[in-house]
Amino acid sequence: MEQRYNVMSVEHIEQKVARIIGGKGLIVHGALNLTDSLTGHPEMKSLLLIGSAGSSFWKIFRSSAEYADGNPNPLDRWSQRIGDDLAQLLSGVSLYPFEGPPYWPFLQWAAISAPLESSPIGVAMHPDYGLWHAYRLALALPYALKINAERAEPQGICVACVEKPCLTHCPVEAFSVDGYDVETCYTYLVSNSNAPCHQHGCIARKACPTAQTWQYESEHAGFHMAAFLRAREEKMP
Repeated sequence: MEQRYNVMSVEHIEQKVARIIGGKGLIVHGALNLTDSLTGHPEMKSLLLIGSAGSSFWKIFRSSAEYADGNPNPLDRWSQRIGDDLAQLLSGVSLYPFEGPPYWPFLQWAAISAPLESSPIGVAMHPDYGLWHAYRLALALPYALKINAERAEPQGICVACVEKPCLTHCPVEAFSVDGYDVETCYTYLVSNSNAPCHQHGCIARKACPTAQTWQYESEHAGFHMAAFLRAREEKMP
């Protein structure tokens, strides 16, 4: 379909998308113009990154057909239904972080579109939402976006944090300056089903003092923890 505009105001398109996804508890996290051709979709010129902040979407997803049907990957399927509908409405293409391999470079796109920084536990630090944000899909659009060239720079939140409680609160010291010991974390969780981090989410992540009002609700955090355990089990021989 031929587009009426070669360049679209990013504010205009973000507001349009926000009106559509707001009822789903999702937000537009950022926008970027593509400097390289998008594999399989060379006609696409820009991206909007769409996701969540805190547990904004949880109650809506919790009442969805995907959550209730008992089939695998309910959150991915819910996200895909929303993304595919959005792409159809806006003559775009929906892309998902769970598609692959090969996987779309969501972390690279996120770093370009927002002033994120690395945290000691690996989750990207957002200046507003701290460690409590996620990307559910990207909407590729067949026109460039007029984006403000003066983007905000990372604030150095983790560098300025002297105590770094995220590195000291894990009960099995799975996080350190050397990285994340996934196997130690997994082994502890499967052996301690009543542990607080098993029931309510990662203690190390919750220890971060930044944006604590955006922390995931316990049920939401427990859902992701259960998904992590299933994913590890599926990889085991």
